[in-house]
Amino acid sequence: MAGAFRATVIAELRLRFRTSGLVVRLAVLVILCALLVPPDNASYTVLSIDGMRPAMSADTALLAASLVLSTLIIPVYGLWLDLGRNRDAARDVRELILTVPQRMMYILNARLCAGGITAFISIIGALLILAVTVLTRYGSWPGGQALLLCFCITGVAGGFATVLGAGAELLGGRRTAIRVIVVFAAWSAAIVMAVTRLADLIGFKALIAMIGNPAAARSLSFGFIRASDTVYDWRRFAVSPRPLILAMGLRLLLIAAVGVIVAALASLMSVKSACDVGGAAASPRMRAWVEDPSVNLQVRSAAESRPKAIASGMVIARRMFRRSRFGGIALLAGFALGCVPSVPQGVAMLVILAFPFVVLANISAAEARVVSSLERTEPAFLRIGNGLTTAAALIGLMVVAALPALLRMAPVQAATAVAALSAVAFWLELCCRHLDRPILGVAVALLAIYVAASNPSLPAADLFGLWHSSAAALAVSASLTGLTAAVLAKVQWR
Repeated sequence: MAGAFRATVIAELRLRFRTSGLVVRLAVLVILCALLVPPDNASYTVLSIDGMRPAMSADTALLAASLVLSTLIIPVYGLWLDLGRNRDAARDVRELILTVPQRMMYILNARLCAGGITAFISIIGALLILAVTVLTRYGSWPGGQALLLCFCITGVAGGFATVLGAGAELLGGRRTAIRVIVVFAAWSAAIVMAVTRLADLIGFKALIAMIGNPAAARSLSFGFIRASDTVYDWRRFAVSPRPLILAMGLRLLLIAAVGVIVAALASLMSVKSACDVGGAAASPRMRAWVEDPSVNLQVRSAAESRPKAIASGMVIARRMFRRSRFGGIALLAGFALGCVPSVPQGVAMLVILAFPFVVLANISAAEARVVSSLERTEPAFLRIGNGLTTAAALIGLMVVAALPALLRMAPVQAATAVAALSAVAFWLELCCRHLDRPILGVAVALLAIYVAASNPSLPAADLFGLWHSSAAALAVSASLTGLTAAVLAKVQWR
């Protein structure tokens, strides 16, 4: 059974980390972590102590950011992580799963375990990003005990969110509205219980203990709050965090026990409802994709010696927009922001950069193989290859959307921005459609964007042309564009 349990966990992790929404979650996580550690001159703060903005150190800033992060983890991961029963019904595999030798309770416990691992991997990544942001803001790395305390705080919230997602699926089934109501009701209850000291699942009690001033902590507020002119000095922990770390560990064990009970109840409901899954099944995604006339390119005759590049680009663009509505929204939002003089050009460019992530990382490995075979029979792709043609269509759409922002930039900065857009498109096309490494491609690209966006004071490091005009940044961006295009050109013909 141990081998089957491990195999189920691994399979679930692969499914969860290859979902279409992963890219959006990663992008939101990176942006959120940067916002959770505001600089000293920011117009907002994430913590208010007795109506005052705290002056913090690396340790206390990380703790304040972790408290806000733990409150956001509960609704987000509570709606994302479930036991996969609805997914089984939608893919016509529930009856097949019920016939395997492994008991349903073991399968659902393995899925719950995979959900917890997913949450903890995300939390570890978020804490690392927060620690790096704290380092850039305060010039020092958070201490080991501060990191461990923050991991325990966010870990308890992640474990609770995992069990909450399973319970919401158990109560709501395929009715999304009921699941949303259950999750947000539990989230509100968790905040109320933490504030009233009944039960602390978000780390509120730990924060008050670390402040060490009960009188000031009575009017404690957290979230995104307008910064006050008065300052409260909170640069060190008032007590040792070790007892709090132990208490949070015990809460994690209790949450794990509750999760096993939820999985057991779900297994009983799965067996009882096995006869009802046939009528509610949905058609597989690949079948719908293949039947889509805008996606399944017609194989033209080889006698067409001069393909229509514009028409081919329109076919690709139509396929991209049908794949994700968020992609089109990102382009329109970037275009609109570029037209507003008071909005920095870099903000518009960051919004437009979301387009290739949403579109390309949404492609499954099987779909990429099918579309690659179809495109190789299409004369419009034969001249420069299917990979470069698709990337060129991506670049064209992004450049058109970025025109208002580009026209407001200096020539060198605009050229840097166009080179960076091209490099991102080539890189994601290479990793997501040709090498089947979407997580690698997204992680590297997001890290590069994060470094450039979070360091506006370094012109040479602004490889995306967001804030400055730098000849050195242009040279690096152009070199990366040429390198990724050359690698893609070589790989696409394998």
